[in-house]
Amino acid sequence: VKGDNGRGIVIGNVYRPNTQPYENQARSLEITLRSIEDVRKKFSRDRVVLVGDFNIDLSRVLEDDRILKFASELVSEGFTQHILSPTRVGNTSETILDHIWTWDLKSSLMSGVIRTDISDHFSAFITFQHFNCNKSQQQTKSKRKITEENLVSLKAALASSNWSEVTNQRDPEVAYNAFFKVFNKEFDRF
Repeated sequence: VKGDNGRGIVIGNVYRPNTQPYENQARSLEITLRSIEDVRKKFSRDRVVLVGDFNIDLSRVLEDDRILKFASELVSEGFTQHILSPTRVGNTSETILDHIWTWDLKSSLMSGVIRTDISDHFSAFITFQHFNCNKSQQQTKSKRKITEENLVSLKAALASSNWSEVTNQRDPEVAYNAFFKVFNKEFDRF
């Protein structure tokens, strides 16, 4: 994603399986750091966001030297981790397996975890402001003045419209699209 100042944001999605041969966290860290280095060389002016299921439980960072090494390496590279709440909750455990790491993002950030039952992991999110629009780039907003007279005219126009494209359809999706084609044509007139 490129901003108006020529700087962009590189967003990387990470999935590290916890099975062979990827259960080796040291090897995974080496691959991750090499990938980050490649991205930073290629996109030297850009910010970096890494998101995904790292399968490394950051809630145990002080209990496991491998996890501490992983987090320390990313922090020493200038990354900040934004997910602090559990992203996976089991009967007997709460873990932070899904991470969002950012590098060189100085804008207003908001991050968190959305608790859902969609999968065995909750959804992690981050929002940030990246683009500054100047007045010439802002979109024009238009409003429709709805009056009693316009509503009466719209009602009459819809009553006299040819609805056969809608009523003769057997496919509900085609009928739906045909309905809005007729409706919007008349609606846009008033």
